[in-house]
Formats: sequence, C-alpha cells, structure tokens
Amino acid sequence: RVRNVIEAAAKVKEGDTPLGSFAEMSETLKNHSENSEAIKSHCILLIQVGPIESRIYSDFDSVTDCCKGILKIYEDYLERLHNKEAVPTYEAANALKFVNDVKDIGCLVFHEASGMY
Repeated sequence: RVRNVIEAAAKVKEGDTPLGSFAEMSETLKNHSENSEAIKSHCILLIQVGPIESRIYSDFDSVTDCCKGILKIYEDYLERLHNKEAVPTYEAANALKFVNDVKDIGCLVFHEASGMY
C-alpha cells in the first residue's frame, strides 16, 4: 500500500515542476489517497537501507504518515549525501527510485475488521 500511495503521488506530479520539499510531497499524498479507510489504518514500517545494522522499524497512525516517514528517510539520505548542505529539490520519481533500491522494505497495515496486520 505504501508503494501504491507513493506511486499515486508520482503520477499526480508527473510533468510538474520538481518537488522542493517534504511538505509538498506530503500534501500530495494527503490529497490523492486511493483508499481512505486503508490510508487511516495504523502502520508498522520495516526498512533496511544498507547493511543489516541499518534495519529499523517505525510505527505510524496512517499510511499517509508512513509515506511521510519514508520521504523523511529519503530526505535524510539526501542530506547525508550532500554533507548536510541544503537538500536539493527532487521529483517523485527520485523518491520512488530510492524506495525501489532499498535493500528491504515492508509495511504492515492494520485491518480493523479482522483485527490483524
């Protein structure tokens, strides 16, 4: 579901000017969610961006917040890459490429009707 929301954001922004900030991408995610019930569900993000020691997990109140968290990880990556200088602008396609290139990523989304993730 996380990739679906990010891909939806990429499709909406395709052809637009580059996204300049986390806030702008977050607003796109907020305004263009495909399934509002699933979007509001609690999520647990499991991600490994590098060696096994880089494995982390985070929990979020919604899929949208989870996507914002992924974008924050991407922006932190860009900041480290550019030695903490100003984060360059990026397009949704760049964020998607980052997600696709991550060693391992998973998202558990709570399904209220079954009480399961």
